[in-house]
Amino acid sequence: MRNTFIARYGVALIAAAILAACSGNQSVTPPTTPFSPQAARPIGNAAHQPQVITVTGENLALARTLRFGKPRIMYPPFKNPFANAVRPQTPGYPMDMSCPFPIGGYSSGTCTTMPSATAYNVYVSPNGKKCTNESCWGQPEEFLKKLTGTKFAGLITQYTGGPASGYTYGGSVAVNYPLNYVHVIYGNDIGNILAAAIGHFGQAGVTNEYHLFLPPGYDTCFDETNVCYSPDNLASFGFCAYHSFAYVPALKNYVVFSIEPWAGAKYTYKGHKYWACANSSPTAPPGTRNFQASVLAHEAFESWSDPIQTPAASGNLNYYGMEIGDVCAYRFFTNVGSGSNAFNVQTMYSNAAHACNNK
Repeated sequence: MRNTFIARYGVALIAAAILAACSGNQSVTPPTTPFSPQAARPIGNAAHQPQVITVTGENLALARTLRFGKPRIMYPPFKNPFANAVRPQTPGYPMDMSCPFPIGGYSSGTCTTMPSATAYNVYVSPNGKKCTNESCWGQPEEFLKKLTGTKFAGLITQYTGGPASGYTYGGSVAVNYPLNYVHVIYGNDIGNILAAAIGHFGQAGVTNEYHLFLPPGYDTCFDETNVCYSPDNLASFGFCAYHSFAYVPALKNYVVFSIEPWAGAKYTYKGHKYWACANSSPTAPPGTRNFQASVLAHEAFESWSDPIQTPAASGNLNYYGMEIGDVCAYRFFTNVGSGSNAFNVQTMYSNAAHACNNK
């Protein structure tokens, strides 16, 4: 399983690293000591308790057959290679992110889309010790439910052609996973957990997406690289989340998924503490609930508009290599829901408005 991830993720990440002026295929630099996250606690009503499952031998056998595609990463604010790129701020900005769209001669720009999608949340619980429901991450289930049918969800329909009501929440499960490393979740671990989720829900194809939530205090790294989610080690801290896909030979189908590390972490730089993956809007109430929902929205919208990224299908990218979430990351914000229960998250790039928008 690890060799498969090395071959797939290593090659994929080299291209991403060149694009982002990040380091490429080097020895991994895992964090040495875990960071000290804020205490995770339920927010609002008591969280629904999903079934807790373990990774079976059948799951492990399936994991070894998965053929992973290229990950599309969400860069942390302090390392965002797009931060100084020219960004759309008003309607009329001349940037086309529709398909087909040629990317500098790289390909024809055709892309697969998800006209509808059911989301399944997978809560990773290392050794079954904590985080067996959504409360560790705020309220991602409530966010996905509120998102269905909104004008914000309607923004994606210009890319997919499906209805705003087609993006729904399907359920959750917790995976009691025996972690061999102290606090680092590697590629083969991701494959095993994803296989367990596939075995539990039995869903595949581009009408479904699995969101794998990693608990507070745990990092994740791409195998054979020094690119990680590691707010406790800034040298290797290269992403906040990512979305990707895997081909499942046994099902003769693709599985779309995202990796959602804990968004409530802070890091220390020159004596000051910063939110590692948080929205930077001064009007956005701080807290894991909003930060996690914003990262989840980023990955979900990008998956819906372009779930299967291959050399022959470069998808919804512009000349900087940004996807529709990247264009508007950490700058523009919208409310999903109303009142005190609303979620404050980033907007997405609307090709119709030629701007970051919420509808």
